Amino acid sequence: MKKSFPLFVFFLFILGGCTPTTINTMVRMKPLKSGLEPYRHGLAVLPFTGASRDRDESIVSEIEINLNSVLDPDGTSYFKLVDRAMTQRVLNEQVFDNSGVVLTRQASRIGNMVGAKGLLTGTFEIRENKTRKTVERSKYSSELKKSITVRVRCEEVQIEYFFRPRLIDVETGEVKYTSAKSAKNIAEYCEDGDRQTYMSPAPMMINAKTGGEVKQTAVTRLLGDLLTNAQTQEITRDMQVDKTRTHTIQQMLYDIAPYYAQFLIKLIEDVKGMSPVEQTKFKDATSFAKATRLDRACEMWQEMADTGTKHYALTYSLAMCHEAQQDWEEALPLYMQADRMIGKPNAQITNALTRVQNLRRNQNRQ
Repeated sequence: MKKSFPLFVFFLFILGGCTPTTINTMVRMKPLKSGLEPYRHGLAVLPFTGASRDRDESIVSEIEINLNSVLDPDGTSYFKLVDRAMTQRVLNEQVFDNSGVVLTRQASRIGNMVGAKGLLTGTFEIRENKTRKTVERSKYSSELKKSITVRVRCEEVQIEYFFRPRLIDVETGEVKYTSAKSAKNIAEYCEDGDRQTYMSPAPMMINAKTGGEVKQTAVTRLLGDLLTNAQTQEITRDMQVDKTRTHTIQQMLYDIAPYYAQFLIKLIEDVKGMSPVEQTKFKDATSFAKATRLDRACEMWQEMADTGTKHYALTYSLAMCHEAQQDWEEALPLYMQADRMIGKPNAQITNALTRVQNLRRNQNRQ
């Protein structure tokens, strides 16, 4: 039966310049955690409490910005969030325990007051660790006309952000989702990278070949060269916290929201075993695919199959067409058939089988 392959409405382009040609597709994946869809319309974001004295006023606003950035295919927001001002008014009227944590038993009362189905809250912790060290760097000295080793004192600042979100069912007070997320950012502040501290104290320089100290005239010249090329932008603690916070929030989004994943599908251009006429038609179809006209290529490959051509590369190509349309149920048996037809292991077919099976599992997740 003749099948139609319409022009695809998702992102698809051809990566050329290498063999085999690769088709790049973007697939909308379901959230990694199932059972959370009932809460996406009517979700309220409550404050997150920091361990000890940690404060992070930006976390709620950044979570809301990220949630609002998730869109359905029609362009509308995937999440419908409860108005933040309304939520804050209700929270201001509530009495919490000494830690300020929104307890699970309070969720129903707060949620009902703001008209929410689910409450997103949780805890976070920021850990900071500083260490001092000396590093050796190879620099070229125009005075000595050779490379010398520079010993530079540095301070390493490590920021770790621990984030544990909880999604609470308003009606039952049950925690429907929780997960521990973490991220680490390390910044290194060295004397040769900061104009304000570079010269005080000056780094000690060692000759890379002899191990002896370099005479002061060469040191002065090299310091001037380095100072000219020094980076002046300072990486602050707040910047490090921002980076780690953003990373942990994005980890949470993969759990609770759909996301797009990029997949590479490689063409198989083997025509050995086809008749001369079949080879010509298969190559013509492949040329359309390489010209970003996969819709026409799929029609031509299907015409070959309808007229009796049997070849593993053709069957693989038809499977690829269905996969490109995100029709996993049609693609999988065709990939399996191509695997049986070739009679030996083929990396591209094996990758395709694994990929489609994983995609089917994701899309069948409730």
